[in-house]
Amino acid sequence: MLCLSPAWRRGLMGAACAAALAGCSNSRTHVAQSSSSPLPDRQSTLVPGAADRGDNQELRNPARIHVAFARWQEQQKQIPEARESYNKALTHDPKSVDALLGLSRLDQLAGRTAEAEQRLRRAEELQPNSGLTSAAWAEYYAAQGKWPEAIARYQQAIERSPEDSLYRHQFAIVLAKSGRTEDAIAAFTPLVGAAEAHYNVGYLLHQQGNKLAAEEQFQRALALKPDLSTASTMLARSRRDRGVLPAGQPEPAPVMTAAASVQPAVATTSATGPATAADNRVEPVAWRPYDGGRTSQSTVSSVPQPPAGLTPQQLEQWNNQRAAGR
Repeated sequence: MLCLSPAWRRGLMGAACAAALAGCSNSRTHVAQSSSSPLPDRQSTLVPGAADRGDNQELRNPARIHVAFARWQEQQKQIPEARESYNKALTHDPKSVDALLGLSRLDQLAGRTAEAEQRLRRAEELQPNSGLTSAAWAEYYAAQGKWPEAIARYQQAIERSPEDSLYRHQFAIVLAKSGRTEDAIAAFTPLVGAAEAHYNVGYLLHQQGNKLAAEEQFQRALALKPDLSTASTMLARSRRDRGVLPAGQPEPAPVMTAAASVQPAVATTSATGPATAADNRVEPVAWRPYDGGRTSQSTVSSVPQPPAGLTPQQLEQWNNQRAAGR
């Protein structure tokens, strides 16, 4: 169903050929300029070799490919390009909820909250019982510090998509950021384990500048698991920040094993990057919330991976499109 204009097709193929002749190496080009998130899930153009046969075939799901490419651009902080790709997805499928949510994220990051909310409402009209849209609303509220609304929406997302552990993880983060520490620990524990739950809450408290409360959580984590090196590293870091680390004692080296799984579904964000659309920093791997090993250093690749579920033709076109964007 991909029907691209002849000019757009020629431009894309010309750019791909130019990139190949220039000997360009793979480089990242993706969503909101994050550094190392795995590729998302959608986008397209024309089937390679169509020009040789004298006919241009339409790929089956162009909106899906455009959304995938937009997410990749978003993660690479190529915001204008991501917006253009999301709009192309809507051109092919005006009811693409993924494209609407992507544009809502970009509107929110740009401070256009009215436009962001309008797109969220449209997405919810299209999928009124979707956990994805509920989570998008939750992140929208969390970015504004509207914790009760964010919590209620994450609870709704979990009810609608009980199998999706990412919503539970984001829910626990919002509980911690809202000050409901014990509830956050209870929410994290079945996801990552008891010690790691205390570490996660401590990490989030440390982010908020509440160092004493954070240190208490790191100590509780170490009491349960003395070899949890991320907790000992953060405890030493917090004490050094407060000037109470014993003289001459070096700060432990960061342990590059625990990575964040928070993405905002809106920032989706996801996963994985910041806890909300507003908190879009990229922290060193050692300082991110523990997710039970679901996202490790080894899984964070500088070379984007193609979306799952593409046909061979779509996969080939995905590679061409990446080459054209280099």
